[in-house]
Amino acid sequence: MLAICVALAYGWSGCGDDGAGDNPLFEALQRVNDAEKDLGVRYTLRGRISDDDGSLATFRGYGQIQADEQRVRTVIIVGGERSESFIDEPFEIVPIDPSIGRRLDNAIPSGTKWIKVDQDKLAEAAGFAELRRLENQTPKEALDLLKKLQPKIEDAGPERIGDVMTKRYRVTTTYAEILDLIADKDLPGCLDTLGDVTLSYVFWVDDKDLVRRFRLRFQLPGQPAAALTLNVTRYDPTLRIEVPDESIVFDATDEFVRLAENAGDAPSNCLPDESTRLISDSSR
Repeated sequence: MLAICVALAYGWSGCGDDGAGDNPLFEALQRVNDAEKDLGVRYTLRGRISDDDGSLATFRGYGQIQADEQRVRTVIIVGGERSESFIDEPFEIVPIDPSIGRRLDNAIPSGTKWIKVDQDKLAEAAGFAELRRLENQTPKEALDLLKKLQPKIEDAGPERIGDVMTKRYRVTTTYAEILDLIADKDLPGCLDTLGDVTLSYVFWVDDKDLVRRFRLRFQLPGQPAAALTLNVTRYDPTLRIEVPDESIVFDATDEFVRLAENAGDAPSNCLPDESTRLISDSSR
């Protein structure tokens, strides 16, 4: 879910100039793009998974997003384990694990430290191309989606973050509603699995129209509730992200497409971050 919430945080709030609509809260979110469009982002994040009895697991991390949103770096820390990954559109780049090579018929060359997977091709093979579209909306597409969700935008009141006063905007929707708005075709498998899942987003926006915090809450069927909070620590117009050198990166797109095609129509194919799931599966 991390990729999709970051995309929504800087997609829905990163709207273009194609008309403000009638909702003043929508207009406020639309203005964010003018303030952010040329700025890279440095952020920290915290996540929590919990059931009715309390917290089951927590994680933390940090990362950066280039102004053009073509490159993202994320570091997740769970317990004492640190995991780093990159987005270099359309590729996701993750560290190599020795067991992955065995699962991929030992196709990975010696000396490889990272693998990359073309997310567009993998999404098509795994059957969630429409969710991939959601992750990679253009500003105009994000604006069009937000226009359709105007009645769901709520003023959640002011809140101070450190020494910065912010206004909060809440959007509550479901996977089914979002998929209905963006899909070019019926997606019965995804809708049956995720359609009733409620997604609650909150944006904290300062008086300069900059997002200072973003929070997503959701609960997948049969799973504990999850919450992820992203705090912007700095906006940086000069931010550039360096990805691992090609000499130590293996393009495993073909191999992962084959794994996705062989996986069939499992419910997890409706979820984003399919390559992460496949990488996890391959190391078992």
